[in-house]
Amino acid sequence: MATLVERDVPLAPLTTLKVGGKAAHFVVVRDLDSLREALAYATEQMLPVITLGGGSNVLIADRGLSGLVIKNEITGIDVKVVGETVHVRAGAGEELDAVIKQLTEAGYWGLENLSGIPGTVGGAVVQNANAYGVTIGDIVSAVETVCLSDGTQQNFTQRECAFEYRNSRFKAPNGHGQYLITHVNLELSTTPVTALSYQSASQSMAKCLVQRGITTYSGGYTYGGARD
Repeated sequence: MATLVERDVPLAPLTTLKVGGKAAHFVVVRDLDSLREALAYATEQMLPVITLGGGSNVLIADRGLSGLVIKNEITGIDVKVVGETVHVRAGAGEELDAVIKQLTEAGYWGLENLSGIPGTVGGAVVQNANAYGVTIGDIVSAVETVCLSDGTQQNFTQRECAFEYRNSRFKAPNGHGQYLITHVNLELSTTPVTALSYQSASQSMAKCLVQRGITTYSGGYTYGGARD
């Protein structure tokens, strides 16, 4: 097959905890074609499929994994601005913090509170990553996936993703391990309206923003004003 499947690949270096055994079968996918080839290999060899992104929040046993580990490195960022709304389509294998840096430096608002969270864009959706009063599920408009059992594409709206506190349909028992997220669609804004309602962060964040001439925030907070 064109997509290279490796044998006995150490997984510890691919996780943030740096522990764990080897993958009996391992492949990196960077597009839909290589993903489908990998799934066909798993079917032919009758192997269970395990997906891996940035390796954060992952603990791998010392005995390793006997199935096919698919490392998701599908990347790419497409941006379309319509009025004040910024439509972003990001590859699920993109590093979340790097995406946030790129988009905030471009003047697009909505993800900035999630800066510093490790892992990939796809992993953040699975976990419904949250920080300082913002969850990525609130910004997601749609999630593109491939079904691991048959290789078909399936897209989910924000509502269909069933986002809850640090949870989603891709993490819940009835959806875990069924899909590999290929792309995430986000809606940001060109208007600097920030979430400052999280009390431990609001004072310092607001002060910094006011120093830059930004004084309008979501959540009813006005720095230097009378109330939160």
